[in-house]
Amino acid sequence: MWLKRKFDKYVASQPIVAHHVYGNDFSIRLNLADIQKNNFSTILGSYVNEQKACIVGDSAYIIPNYDSYQVKPQNYKRRKLLQYVAENNFIAMLNQAEIVTMKTDKHTDEKKGQYYFKVVQDTVRKYQCMMIASLLIEAEIAEIKDNDLYIAYNFQQKLEKTSKIQSDLSRFRTLLGESNNLAALLDLVETGTMRGDKLVIKATNSDSNALNIEMMSLVDIGIAKCVTDTEDASAAPDEFELDTSFASWLLEYISNTSDRISFGDMYQ
Repeated sequence: MWLKRKFDKYVASQPIVAHHVYGNDFSIRLNLADIQKNNFSTILGSYVNEQKACIVGDSAYIIPNYDSYQVKPQNYKRRKLLQYVAENNFIAMLNQAEIVTMKTDKHTDEKKGQYYFKVVQDTVRKYQCMMIASLLIEAEIAEIKDNDLYIAYNFQQKLEKTSKIQSDLSRFRTLLGESNNLAALLDLVETGTMRGDKLVIKATNSDSNALNIEMMSLVDIGIAKCVTDTEDASAAPDEFELDTSFASWLLEYISNTSDRISFGDMYQ
């Protein structure tokens, strides 16, 4: 850590020159003799391998924003894609992309699906996004063509529509903290039937929509009640009964939601 800070201080004191390095027109020139003298070879070598620097003759050229983001080692999982695409390295990579149109078999009948962010694979490697790219391809939100990566321009909206709060408890801020989860709850409510002054929802519908946590929360705060067809207290609930006050609460929540754009997206 101390050696890294010393390296950063050294780079900051070196001249910036008009030398092209992996898409950057200007870079910082480093003297290789100084690098060796100060034991910076390992650090510089790692940036060369990450395509943030290159070596020409007796000098090395490093991009000014070589350390503007940090990639945390992690076990990449498809269910956390929405989190990964918000990280600095992915955003920096996307800023190097160009927007293009491309016809594919999957999107011949979907006009918006023809627009993509085109990123060359060297750029993907430079920003250490190969694992994220592979997950986007697996999710059918990106594809490889002519050795370039094409990411659907509306990839974020697609991920928001398919994700659920339960898949990442670190983002479980409120009962209905994400618009796509709110949409799922609205769909669940529409499956219910009125019985007297109660709205009755089958437990199987709650389970199939992966909204058991939300329903248990409603039970906990007294808005919903578990109902079983047997007198066995240990039996799983067959239905949920919701008070009519839930409808007023839900409508007020919708009107006061702060994420109006995402809420509108779920009806597109």
